Amino acid sequence: MLFHPDRVQRLTNAADSLGAAIAPSAMLLHAVLHMTDLAKRGDQSGAAAHIARLIECGAWTEAALGILDACCARWQLSRLIYDGGEWYCRLSSQRELPDWLGQTIETHHQSLAVALLKATVEASQQEATADQATTSLPRPAFDNLILCEDFF
Repeated sequence: MLFHPDRVQRLTNAADSLGAAIAPSAMLLHAVLHMTDLAKRGDQSGAAAHIARLIECGAWTEAALGILDACCARWQLSRLIYDGGEWYCRLSSQRELPDWLGQTIETHHQSLAVALLKATVEASQQEATADQATTSLPRPAFDNLILCEDFF
């Protein structure tokens, strides 16, 4: 996905609204769905429409899992625990690696759907900053290449 400056701002706004959320709502899930640009990408599989139907039905957890699956293909749900009245969600970029070695995202919330959405937004933020870093690198100029090896 290409880097867009307004995408980083939208991700920050979504993270702020999720941090203040007490329970999932259709408006919150639609905001995260809009933030992911899933509908704008020319979704061939109809994932955006399916997620929108789940939101309309009130299936918050299924919709949150669908958003995670559709927009963060590199990240996988590696741990989901309910402890002390809160859901703890962990995403990892490589499930085969141990927790301390791989790149992980950990979130928690009283609602399972909100915990999953928080993890999705954080994963999208990391991907957006990675896109920003790769687009800001200068491209090497290959116009004046000279072979400078001495074979004697």
